[in-house]
Amino acid sequence: MGSGGGLAALIGATDWSLTALGPVEAWPHPLKTATAIILRAPVPMALLWGTDGVMLYNDAFAAVIGARHPGSLGAKVADAWPEARAFNEHVLRVCLAGETLSFARQDMTEYFPKRDEPVFLDLNYSPVLDEHGVAGGVLAVIVETTDAVLAERGLRGETHTLETLNLTGAALAAELESRTADPDGDRCGRKADRRTVRRIFPQFDG
Repeated sequence: MGSGGGLAALIGATDWSLTALGPVEAWPHPLKTATAIILRAPVPMALLWGTDGVMLYNDAFAAVIGARHPGSLGAKVADAWPEARAFNEHVLRVCLAGETLSFARQDMTEYFPKRDEPVFLDLNYSPVLDEHGVAGGVLAVIVETTDAVLAERGLRGETHTLETLNLTGAALAAELESRTADPDGDRCGRKADRRTVRRIFPQFDG
């Protein structure tokens, strides 16, 4: 498989005759080419080959799936990810028919129980054509978007807090203005002002 990091070495050392793919020497040329491409790719990429979706992937993909590696290598995707069987069957069915699929910012937390934080991924699937122009496998490209999603959530939370403070401040100003509009009721107005402040901001009640 040439250069391609630790996964290239692991793939080269694996006895593929014990898997559904058979010995490397008998692999179809498109499978060999696609494998060489993903191994050199800097982004997480995987191949799901054949109707069973036998898995091959690169170092970046292994880093994302964590404890599922190396058990997923050479495994049928349904066996490697049993909890996502229906989803992966859909991916194989659509892409082996020559179509593509994309899923943006998918919440994948349930599939990574050992991660201490939520997991969000962009998932993109495309068919890999064999020598006859027929889809023989599926190329999966994933991008982890967890940091971006969490940052956007934090920003929305801060924005909501600022909007709440602005609305509260405007309401307080309007109520204080109405309470103090009568110059003959100044003392009563000041008492009302203090009650209003305590009601809206109880944490400042001394």
